[in-house]
Amino acid sequence: MSIKLLINFLIWFIIYSHAFTSLSNTTYRTDSTGKVVYSLIPMFTEGFIGPIRTLYLLLKAGNLSGFGLIGFTFLTEFWSPYSVLFFVYLINLNW
Repeated sequence: MSIKLLINFLIWFIIYSHAFTSLSNTTYRTDSTGKVVYSLIPMFTEGFIGPIRTLYLLLKAGNLSGFGLIGFTFLTEFWSPYSVLFFVYLINLNW
């Protein structure tokens, strides 16, 4: 594994985890005992699957304007892992 790839992964992880955690309703959850628990698991499960599922359901329903709007949002907001990957890619064009 090259150093450049490792640096890219660290940049991606720091930006994405900060943006996703700032949503706070997905990383801080109340467990069955009533304690608030911090977990990054939703960031790696729902964070990746959710945008794909949303776009699929919009296409299936035939809502092309919603598909375009939400697709643009997924590519421009840093709480989406795909937008951060695109951002890191753009940074690499100048390396």
